[in-house]
Amino acid sequence: MCANVVFVAKCNSIDSRIASTSFPLVNSSTGNEVNSIVLANAFVRGEIVVSPASTEAGSMDIVFYGSEVGIFEKAHHIVHNQYSPVPLGSYHCSDTHRSKMEVELPVDQLRSLAITSNTSIVVNGSNILTFQGLSITTKLSSILCSDFKIQGDELHIETTSGDITIEGLTIDASNTQVAESPAQVYSALGIVSLDGVILSQCDLQVETGASSLTLSSIHG
Repeated sequence: MCANVVFVAKCNSIDSRIASTSFPLVNSSTGNEVNSIVLANAFVRGEIVVSPASTEAGSMDIVFYGSEVGIFEKAHHIVHNQYSPVPLGSYHCSDTHRSKMEVELPVDQLRSLAITSNTSIVVNGSNILTFQGLSITTKLSSILCSDFKIQGDELHIETTSGDITIEGLTIDASNTQVAESPAQVYSALGIVSLDGVILSQCDLQVETGASSLTLSSIHG
C-alpha cells in the first residue's frame, strides 16, 4: 500500500501567511499496510522538511504564503499496490507562491519515501530515520540530507540547478538487490558534497554536470 500526497498550485506572488493545515500522514488503523509514501509538490518556492515522528501515524503540517487566499481544497487518499506520485490529494491556491511543508515520518517500520518537488528539500534523520528506499528529485532548489540510513532497495537523489549536501549516510544492502544498481547522487548544475558515508554491499555513483564535487570519509 502507498500513501500519496500531491500538491498543485499556480504561483504568482508572495506576501504573508494566508493558510495552514495539518493531518496524519498515514491512517493509524491501516498504517502497518503502508510500505511506501509519495510526496509531490508543485509550488515554485518554499521547502519540504522531513524528520522522524514520535507517533505511528506521523504528521504533515503545511503553511501557505501569498497575497490572497484562493481556492483551498484538501484530499488525502490511501492507494493499494501503487507507488507513483499521482494526483490523488491536492491543494489548489490560485494566488499562492510559497509553501512550507513539515513532514514527520513514522519510524515503526521500514518504508520507501519518494519526493518530487520544485522547492528545497531537507531530510534530518537525527540518526533515527531508516528507509527501505529513498528517491528525491527537485528541479529548482537544493537538497540537504543528514544522519539517515538506507536498508533496502534504492537511493536516488537528483537536482537540476541546486546543490546537494549529504552528511552521515549509511547504506546497508546486504539483504537486498540494491547492489545490482548503484546508489545515485546527481546535480546537473550545482555543487555536490558527501561526508561521512558508510556502504555495505552497495556501489555509490556521484556526479555533477557543471560544478565541483567533494567527497570526504566514504567507507565501504
